[in-house]
Amino acid sequence: MKAESNKKPEPSALPESSLGGLVLSLSAAALAYMGEKVAPEGQNPDANLLLARHTIGTLEMLKAKTEGNRTPEEDKLFDEMLYQLRMAYVEAEEKQKSGQPKDAKTPEPDKAEGEKEPDKTAEPAEPGPGGEKS
Repeated sequence: MKAESNKKPEPSALPESSLGGLVLSLSAAALAYMGEKVAPEGQNPDANLLLARHTIGTLEMLKAKTEGNRTPEEDKLFDEMLYQLRMAYVEAEEKQKSGQPKDAKTPEPDKAEGEKEPDKTAEPAEPGPGGEKS
């Protein structure tokens, strides 16, 4: 008799289908599209912010379409997941715009915003009316 290595899981082994499970599944997909590792043994996937944004939009549409038919726990799950995904998206977008790898920390600026390094190639300024250089 041949051993079956490609056995399908027993139907009872699968979790019950639920709105919360769908929200969590779509949320995990959105995080993966943002380049986040969603499984401990997995690798960090490449970011695709267009797909991440589309998946967040799908969750928003699902929330709107199920309005009035959700439990308080499902309401809370939607609100928390959408908030976390939006914040993660903004962070991923900022990192992508700055060209940083997704795991890089943002360096602290040495100068205050708007303050420039002096131009060392420029000619020295002419003395002002009081004889001081500006």
